[in-house]
Amino acid sequence: MRPIRFVAILLLLSVYACKKDAPSQEPISEAPVDFNALVVNEGNFQWGNASMSHINLSSGVVTGDVFSQANQRPLGDVFQSIAQVNSDLWLLVNNSQKIERIDKATFIAKSPITGLQSPRYMVQASNKVYVTDLYSNSVHVLHALTGESIAEIPFPGWSEGIVLDAQSNIWVSNVTRGKLMKIDPQTDMLVDSIVVGDAPRMLCTDDLNRIWVLCEGHLPPAETGGSLWCINPTDGSVVRAFHFSETSHPARLLHIPGQGKILFLDNGLFSVGISDTVLPATPFIAQGNRLFYGMGYNVADQTIWVSDAKDFQQSGDALVFKGSTGEFIRSFSVGIIPGSFYFY
Repeated sequence: MRPIRFVAILLLLSVYACKKDAPSQEPISEAPVDFNALVVNEGNFQWGNASMSHINLSSGVVTGDVFSQANQRPLGDVFQSIAQVNSDLWLLVNNSQKIERIDKATFIAKSPITGLQSPRYMVQASNKVYVTDLYSNSVHVLHALTGESIAEIPFPGWSEGIVLDAQSNIWVSNVTRGKLMKIDPQTDMLVDSIVVGDAPRMLCTDDLNRIWVLCEGHLPPAETGGSLWCINPTDGSVVRAFHFSETSHPARLLHIPGQGKILFLDNGLFSVGISDTVLPATPFIAQGNRLFYGMGYNVADQTIWVSDAKDFQQSGDALVFKGSTGEFIRSFSVGIIPGSFYFY
């Protein structure tokens, strides 16, 4: 698609919806259940070439575009994110204004969830799913089993990153207002907000159940640098705030469980300890002549995955590194603009 810092600009173009009904198809094969990765290949904006790659990590075999093979139709336009809901996988396809629900073993789709403007990310809380949206000025609340709409929570601006805290409260980044906002899952209402940096995007929680907020900062002409915030969700206090240079716009965010590390991308992959008081001066994994775009962590073998989007036109690579040392292990050729990973 394009570097993360240009997403907000490019997505202001018109969007379109894809077909609503998935035909009944035989599975292409039983997906291996031993050690697998799925790659979210965003595809180019308005080209309708989003795809999902499957990697059998036991054999090293890569199968491209498994959604289209299983369902005999394209996935859609800009595959934003993936998450598990009960036993299904939900695929958020933002410019096609839909969520595809697929069987985890066969990749066969149920009828998609439509009527969304630009779905971004989601979390499940009990029998409800909360979905952020770029354009709708709301957070969607859907039934986890049926996908039917339960509620629309008014949200003033672009809702993006979303996480649950230890008390199952929902926290959402407000890119437009520069705030972290809290939703009470009992009432499905906004109940609190915390001012952070400009353009907060990605969220994660750490081993101490605190919330980390990565802010991209504003782009030129009124450019401001990015920032990284650690928030105590119990009282809403700011535990720590890191500020980048005025021309630095960090992207993605990831917590490595049990190791006290937060990872982010900023022309390289950086690692900061959850107790650190200064940002690292050098990357944990150097970008070199590659273009780091997406990131993931495989708990099963403690590896860090980074995508190389190359020129945003040709197929990208999934790069695998040792989580402890950052040593390169291997790479896989995947789809166009690989943005994130799901491991199972």
